[in-house]
Amino acid sequence: SGEGYGVELATTVSLPKGSGLGTSSILIAGCLRALQRLLCPWVCHDIEHETDNVLAVEQVMGSGGGWQDQIGGATPGLKFSHSRLSLDG
Repeated sequence: SGEGYGVELATTVSLPKGSGLGTSSILIAGCLRALQRLLCPWVCHDIEHETDNVLAVEQVMGSGGGWQDQIGGATPGLKFSHSRLSLDG
């Protein structure tokens, strides 16, 4: 009949654009996780693969998200990070 099949995701975000809270990365992570559960429920959840995919989507969209955004929002528990002091770029 010429009709295709597809999935439509509708989302609502009530934070202002550019809030710095990583909203776009967290939203993308949620959408990708939902699609994975729908299309490939037998595949184990892999946070490293998921964060790479979120970063790739952010880069394609040009929203400028960083790797830390989806890590913080897509993983449970308290977050702690540290780095060595350095002025080297």
